Amino acid sequence: QGAIPFAGDTISGDTYKKTSNDRRLERPKQCQENLWAVISDSLLNEPESRYEFSAIKKRLSDLQDIVVAYRSCIYCHDQYPADLMEDHYLVCRKMPISSGNDEYESHGTCNRCGRKFPFNELTDHQRECRPQIPRRIYTPPRLMRCTYCTNKFSQGQIHDHEKSCPKKPRSCIETPISMHSSPRRT
Repeated sequence: QGAIPFAGDTISGDTYKKTSNDRRLERPKQCQENLWAVISDSLLNEPESRYEFSAIKKRLSDLQDIVVAYRSCIYCHDQYPADLMEDHYLVCRKMPISSGNDEYESHGTCNRCGRKFPFNELTDHQRECRPQIPRRIYTPPRLMRCTYCTNKFSQGQIHDHEKSCPKKPRSCIETPISMHSSPRRT
């Protein structure tokens, strides 16, 4: 991941001392084991023991064919080779706060919508976040029941309907009665 193996040792000459005293260097934490095997085998002191360049090239190309399983860190959400996750957890800067609660340092709250996001996603979210504007909720017009026929009408229509509702009882004054006709039986 861009780290220089033994960067601190090369300044003081410790790396040279370790290799010149027939001691093998330890694998850097960022280096995968199968890659380190190729590197360390090509650093053997006796030239007769070293692999030829064609063999090293073949071993390196074989490494490219190996599918490395990556896992996502549960704290910082970065991807790391599965065999290096334990090492990463030891140095992850976004580990849980030791206060006993389940909050993580890696989460922040959006000051616009109030939702929580990992810090590495929070700035992107805030760039595009729009405060939630409460939308008007559509409410259908209130319907009222006719006192005569029990059909429903809006407030603007109920008054006119009740005046002319066919089931509205008619008073004697409204209905002219003919003296010559007999009363109707229903």
